[in-house]
Amino acid sequence: ILSYQFCLLNADSDKQAKLIIYPKNGKRISLENGLTRAILKARREMVIDNVPRKFTIAGHFTRADLTTFSDFGYFKRRTGAVRKTYATTEIPLSLRLASNEGPVRCSAVIIDTMLLAPAGTSLEKLGNLLGVPKIDLPEGYSKDRMDIFLRDHPALFEEYALTDAVIP
Repeated sequence: ILSYQFCLLNADSDKQAKLIIYPKNGKRISLENGLTRAILKARREMVIDNVPRKFTIAGHFTRADLTTFSDFGYFKRRTGAVRKTYATTEIPLSLRLASNEGPVRCSAVIIDTMLLAPAGTSLEKLGNLLGVPKIDLPEGYSKDRMDIFLRDHPALFEEYALTDAVIP
């Protein structure tokens, strides 16, 4: 896993906070850790005032995204398998996120934009429809060797990765 990327959207103000986390020594982070760090960054940037008690986690093909977190085994049983991906179908996830005021209990639902878009719609197509085009990889780079792209073009890699978080 090269990176985890988050985009926190405040739907009331349309402000966004973006965060990319590079795992240390190849160790996976937990979903709670990643969300905590994204929310703390959003608070520092004044995108949000407080840790939200309820929120939505959106991804495009969550089966690939969620399995990368160290605590996937915990929340896997709390999500539903829908058309070969994961989404909240019944009870929201119960999460405990850190904040400046101490731990905060939150509930979150997981949605997969693959289930909301026409069948077979790629993240690239969805981004184009939403006016958020994906970043094109430079000549000579491919998705199956993103480690080389990261090594050679770290700033462009971050832009590419964060755009993939913004689209959903």
